[in-house]
Amino acid sequence: MPRKTRRRTDPYPLPHGGEGPGVRGLVAVALAALCGTALGSGVTYLALRPALQTARSAPPAPNSGGSGKALVAGNAAFDRKDWPTAVADYTQAIAGGLDNPDVRTDLGTAYRNLRQPQKALEQYQAAQREDPAHENSLLNQGIVYAFDLGDAARATALWRQYLQRFPHGQHVADVKHFLAAAQAHPRPERLRP
Repeated sequence: MPRKTRRRTDPYPLPHGGEGPGVRGLVAVALAALCGTALGSGVTYLALRPALQTARSAPPAPNSGGSGKALVAGNAAFDRKDWPTAVADYTQAIAGGLDNPDVRTDLGTAYRNLRQPQKALEQYQAAQREDPAHENSLLNQGIVYAFDLGDAARATALWRQYLQRFPHGQHVADVKHFLAAAQAHPRPERLRP
């Protein structure tokens, strides 16, 4: 006598009775989101690495007192990816007079990693106002618009501006890659670093 086979059912069925994406589909979506986030963070780190090295090698300004210590503590927190502490320390350093484009850019990146893209943009824009020749703050504005806010048009405009202002900049190859990806996938949700 043949055995009865039980029909496998989806453990997460759709409310209307249709079949849902299943556990495998949900896991695939979660993994894709995780990989995209990790890749975006990696690109941001690569973009900021030269600025980090410069900031770390520069000694705190004389008579900077607590703000110099706050900057050192902010850099240490940044290195260990303790974003809330980095934000607090960089904010204290800026309030104490150590306001420069590198500190603003690091503060912006800490905000970005805390999923606060508007605050990140404010810091990158402040860095550009302080020093229009600061490459990373302009590059990172495009990254936030593209990957965090889904505004590929604004990101593309900023990256084209980067190429005009810094034709031999440190991140020209990255920017060209981002522009090619934006052209190939004009829908923001498809644009990935």
